[in-house]
Amino acid sequence: MRRAPLRAALAVLALAAACRSVAPPPVPEAARTAEGALEELAPEAFPAFADDLDYAGLDDAIGRSAGWLARLAAADPGRTIAFGKERVPIQKLQATLARFRELALARLSPEALGQALRREFRVFRSIGDGRGTVLFTGYYLPELRGSPVRQGKYQVPLHRAPDDLVVVRAKDFPALTDDLIGRVEGGRLVPYPTRAEIAGGALEKKNAELCFVDSAVDAFFVEIQGSGIVRFEDGTSRVVTFAGKNGHRYGAVGAELVRRGAIGVPVTPDRTVAADARVFPKGALAFVETERPVDASGATMRPFSRFVLDQDAGGAIRTSARIDLYLGSGAYAENAAGRMRQPGRLYYLLAR
Repeated sequence: MRRAPLRAALAVLALAAACRSVAPPPVPEAARTAEGALEELAPEAFPAFADDLDYAGLDDAIGRSAGWLARLAAADPGRTIAFGKERVPIQKLQATLARFRELALARLSPEALGQALRREFRVFRSIGDGRGTVLFTGYYLPELRGSPVRQGKYQVPLHRAPDDLVVVRAKDFPALTDDLIGRVEGGRLVPYPTRAEIAGGALEKKNAELCFVDSAVDAFFVEIQGSGIVRFEDGTSRVVTFAGKNGHRYGAVGAELVRRGAIGVPVTPDRTVAADARVFPKGALAFVETERPVDASGATMRPFSRFVLDQDAGGAIRTSARIDLYLGSGAYAENAAGRMRQPGRLYYLLAR
């Protein structure tokens, strides 16, 4: 009779031990490096690969990535590119674009294209936020009115990177966790002028003006977007792109993003995406499934899917959970870019 309490106590201890041994599942999270960012799919799990643009603009975008990869390969034939956990020879990415270009030019039906891709390609899905979901945003090319010289209503300068701007790369100094940006004064690196100081004329004697525009607001947004097109009164125009930062913290405005070039090629509307270069393979062929505004009002979204090229990057585009789609220029692109924040899926393709 005296054993019963002991058995009960042992049972309680066993239950407590069992409870302690059940660990909670890990919380899914986005990847911050290439390793773990992509998971390979079995052929039967490939997406439908239906391109809503019927390949429009795709050949141009492929050609630009192919040209960039060719320049890299010529300079460093042994170079490899991180593709998830794998290090892929640059020649494999070149072969991927070349073969896919042949298939795209053949204008195969979605069914026939899907069959060819299952035979000849490997497909990797982004882990996104850890559950496979990627947040898609949009960006556009602002249009400004300007003049090559300061005159009349054209008084707001757009600047190139000044000659005294110094960038100390974190990769060159193990003690740094991020790049340092400033200028040298008296043998010391000091902060560069702030945006307000630059607007007040801090760069006036540095001969850094590219051109002059008629709107400080437009100039601000082209700096936020990182690129734009300036149209002059004589009918000519000039594309301006990101050249550098002043090193001061950026305060986000709405959905606008700090933008910078990634691979130095012209971006293609609806075919170029910006992704984190630490996570995804630059220049690679990808496929997206998400939604975008039907019209400039942004009131209604419609689903779409298409092949794109990973050709750009952005200061706010970080981890495997974010992708930015280049929408081009004009009223639709400007309005849609501010309203597009849709979940979706992202895939990368690689020839077998």
